Amino acid sequence: MSCPPIDRSVPFKLIGKITNNPQSSNRNPRLLFWSVSSPSSPSSPPSSPPHQVILKHGLGGLFVSSASCEHLHRSARRGDTVSLTIGKLEPLKKSPGTYLLHATDAVITSIHVHGNTGNSYEKEIPITSSLPPPPLPPPSSPLPPPPTSDLDVNEVHPPSKKERFSVFLNFLSEKFDLKKNHILDVAGGQGKLSLLLTLSGHSVTLIDPRPNSGLLSSKHRKQLRKNGFVWPGAFKIHRGFFENDEETTKTFFNNDKKTLVVGLHPDEATEAIVDAAIANRRPFAVIPCCIYSRIFRSRTHLNIPVRTYPQFLDYLQAKTEGVKRETLRFGGRNVVVYHEGDYGEVKLCGRVGGEGGEPEMKKAKMI
Repeated sequence: MSCPPIDRSVPFKLIGKITNNPQSSNRNPRLLFWSVSSPSSPSSPPSSPPHQVILKHGLGGLFVSSASCEHLHRSARRGDTVSLTIGKLEPLKKSPGTYLLHATDAVITSIHVHGNTGNSYEKEIPITSSLPPPPLPPPSSPLPPPPTSDLDVNEVHPPSKKERFSVFLNFLSEKFDLKKNHILDVAGGQGKLSLLLTLSGHSVTLIDPRPNSGLLSSKHRKQLRKNGFVWPGAFKIHRGFFENDEETTKTFFNNDKKTLVVGLHPDEATEAIVDAAIANRRPFAVIPCCIYSRIFRSRTHLNIPVRTYPQFLDYLQAKTEGVKRETLRFGGRNVVVYHEGDYGEVKLCGRVGGEGGEPEMKKAKMI
């Protein structure tokens, strides 16, 4: 496919898709460059081969401000749509019909993201503004310090990330009466946490939309049979999404059984776990991992966009009164946010609103 004709009069506007992540030059850190393919019309596929785009840090002329370049370098990704203001163009001899575009401005108009729940989870998210976010103040509350007990052993040989399942199980056993609760293991993956909970004699349902969820390894299946459990059937598996909506309430909470909602690094489902548990007045414990700020761009806490891990922890803890957090002893993201289920008479939970990210408040459901 040949490239569509390009306006040679400068400056001019060009809209296209980024075909590779923006990179800075090792020889000259003041340069930022990437390639972009421009469709001949909004409904047509991008042209091939792509044009090369270059931005220069600096002031005046064909230079872009350092703050804008740094923002683009950190936020722009392959597949995003960008609107460029071109101040100069040079034909590329090695690739006839394409140009080296000297941009004086670049505005990201939409982003292209992939979730962590499989290839089918794909979403186009419009961006209302490409301006760099304002400088963020320090988190409203610092992370709690790690436990000081057994420092001689744990500091020299800290628990590894592989021990996160057993450490989380011990925490759940200390904070909650697991025997009286049916446990929902949200975004449980292949089922390692559900396995340990089942072997400890607890009732568990694993919830995950991925087709391989709950498929234990042969070693773990053998471990279940050795302990008298039947596989499949040792714990329930629900392959679907977990949201704070009427369907989730009807499926998992519309009964007299006590329910504990847990999530160990549940990715996109982290906030849904907290919101659904609060709305249905149930205890929960979740260890957040990824923030997914590119997907959930409307999250705000104290009118500040939620972009960092400490901000995300503050955001979750501010959902309602009584939410606590604690640092567990294993490697990686190890802060657990939890509520023991004593909500009182009426509580409020914050949900991300519509345009502008203004939080809207709704009363928790009375069960």
